[in-house]
Amino acid sequence: TDDQAADNGAAANGAEPSSTETAPEAEPPEPAVDTNGSEPELESATAEPSEATERAIKKILRPKPIEVRILGRRPAVEGLDGEVTPKIEAIIAYLSFHREVVGRRLRDDFWPGSPGRQGCDTAIGRARSLLGMDHGGEPRLLTLRATNSYQMGSDVGVDWHRAQALIDAAKGQAPVEEAAYLDAACELIDGHVAVDAHPEHYAWLLGEPSIYSLIETTLVDAAHRRGELALAAGDVDRANWAAQKGLDIVEGQEAMFRMKMAAAAKVGDADGVRTAYRQAQRAAESYGYDEEVQPETQRLYEKLARAVGVGTISGVETP
Repeated sequence: TDDQAADNGAAANGAEPSSTETAPEAEPPEPAVDTNGSEPELESATAEPSEATERAIKKILRPKPIEVRILGRRPAVEGLDGEVTPKIEAIIAYLSFHREVVGRRLRDDFWPGSPGRQGCDTAIGRARSLLGMDHGGEPRLLTLRATNSYQMGSDVGVDWHRAQALIDAAKGQAPVEEAAYLDAACELIDGHVAVDAHPEHYAWLLGEPSIYSLIETTLVDAAHRRGELALAAGDVDRANWAAQKGLDIVEGQEAMFRMKMAAAAKVGDADGVRTAYRQAQRAAESYGYDEEVQPETQRLYEKLARAVGVGTISGVETP
């Protein structure tokens, strides 16, 4: 079979990783942002991370010969040796994301219901040619006989994997170090994930909640945490930046509008509080939720409105 074809020099390893298939499907938590200048500032906005942290971040972000980007509106693969069709590009992104995929699963995902294997064989051959060889002269896309699977080489980078590594490295760090890791992770966000991707070619991403929800939850949580750190440090601009990164991933995420409200209140910006609240209202209406902002959003608005002098009656502004 095509799964047993080939690469005598490749060593077999274990079964295909299942981490992306066991990810939680819960919606991102939305802790209320209750920051209006009353709590202590944990770090100065101008504090710098250590050299060790900067080196670690650079190592994680170091470019590889082939780069796969899925954390934007349209996935892309950079560094290929030639022109690539949309479907072959999607197959390369898929194999890079999973790192190792059993041949049968690849065929089921890209040629569902097809009794033959010719399409898959041809696509794998083309993908292997486009990916080329690594520095050791081995194909970047291997066929593993023992597991009947395809494995992507280590010099193919994926922005999502980098984001995961940065977010994991941030855990347990002092605030300034944590902020540096989360800055680097959030910088990788380039829009609503795969929203402009071909739905058939990226059904493995868009149509798989255990993958898509994991990405959304992880990145929104990272952006929210970065915003919290920024507010605690008095860095309103960075808090707004982090909130926007979260909204780039999930447009209607109210926790991010609450963060924008809190950032505006921190500098006494009544118009900013009002604008962020209106944005939250429009999001609630546009995305078909309850058509009302969440209770914690309403409570925060009323609290901050009193603090900065915006009058309200049941959440409706008064002249």
